[in-house]
Amino acid sequence: MFHIVFNANEKYIKYTAVLINSIIKHTEVKKEFKSFFNTSNELNTYRKLDYNNLDEKEKQEGYIFHILSDFVSEENRQKLHKLEKELNKTYPCEILIHILEDK
Repeated sequence: MFHIVFNANEKYIKYTAVLINSIIKHTEVKKEFKSFFNTSNELNTYRKLDYNNLDEKEKQEGYIFHILSDFVSEENRQKLHKLEKELNKTYPCEILIHILEDK
């Protein structure tokens, strides 16, 4: 499971949604998450992790998109939920919203 974090205020949620959509649409769905641990590429950051030590949820295919924001309207939350349902038809994903104080 890949975790991707975005920081966006209410005005940029729609652009974050476009980026999430693009990530899913450009994912090589035939490539397994586990295969990222089996490469010897110098740039492979996953080689430092042991796939076998991950819990079952972390071993699953898909993305968890985390959106950090100070506010997300109910309307945008519903749109993101709808987007999540639609994108799951292509590749597993979850969109989580984390509300944080600006200070």
